[in-house]
Amino acid sequence: YKIANALVHKEKGMKKKTIFIIIGVSVIIIVGLFVATKILSSQMSRVMEHELNAFLQSQNTQDIQLEYDPFVCEGSTTIVCKTTQLTINKNLETLDTESLDKQSAPKFLHFSDLVVSFGGSKTQANIEIESDIAVLGKQFHAKCMNAINFVDSMLDTNITCNAQAGDMQSVADTHLAFIHPSFQSSTLHEIIKMFKDTQQRNVVLQDLEVMPISDHISLKSPSLKESLRAFYGASEEDMQFYSVMFAIIESSYQQTQNSQTKELDNAIANMARILSDVCIDDKIQEIWYDMHTKTPQVSFKWKDIFQMSPVDIQTHFSLDFGKR
Repeated sequence: YKIANALVHKEKGMKKKTIFIIIGVSVIIIVGLFVATKILSSQMSRVMEHELNAFLQSQNTQDIQLEYDPFVCEGSTTIVCKTTQLTINKNLETLDTESLDKQSAPKFLHFSDLVVSFGGSKTQANIEIESDIAVLGKQFHAKCMNAINFVDSMLDTNITCNAQAGDMQSVADTHLAFIHPSFQSSTLHEIIKMFKDTQQRNVVLQDLEVMPISDHISLKSPSLKESLRAFYGASEEDMQFYSVMFAIIESSYQQTQNSQTKELDNAIANMARILSDVCIDDKIQEIWYDMHTKTPQVSFKWKDIFQMSPVDIQTHFSLDFGKR
């Protein structure tokens, strides 16, 4: 839904900072799901249940509040944890928005009938999460799997998500590796415990390096235009407005290309052209985005990953957008 979210620029509350908050909190929750004092134990489910609920309780802050029914976990080799609802509320005072009514605003991020299952060993962890999800009132169903492998003192992660909203289907596949000096003398379980503890996590994040490997997102429907229009409650006039807006973006990138970032400018212009077409052409059934690294084994500081310059992005990554 990263591509689809470009169509809701009108909703001022959904800015880049807000998206990062959702992603960041979601990552913390997913990592927190695999915490325990013993990897293999007959009491694993009880330990996991206690640790998970205690972890979530500790995440309430001034800006973010979590409301949830306690998780109940069962199993031994494979643990399955369930809760009927988990809600993440963002303090609207920090949203920097003019369009959200504080009294009637929907819950920021809400999981219904959330089911998490995971298993693993000393070098591998497999986490699956499935739930009905609402993001600022937009409803969809998602199922994600995160495969973590601890190889040569490096955390190799592959996250695959399938989402359904009405007759739209989205697939996202992200492959990343994480590197940190402390990983050299640690086990997978010890690393996960580092991320569980807030103080240790903040220390690790200071020097944590990310190695992006690949990223793929696709969105398909019998008619993407009609599906997106229905999902966002947009009128035909709205879709025409979005089409013009993306056409202007395409034109600006084509006309102001920098010799140092020409490839990136072309990729962004192509993306804008595709989104413009989707808004007016009801025959388009699928759009996609692909990212691959040009320079294998290159890594970046976690704290700098969202502040990369256009030159750095073009130097290290190849971006491709398509439609059919």
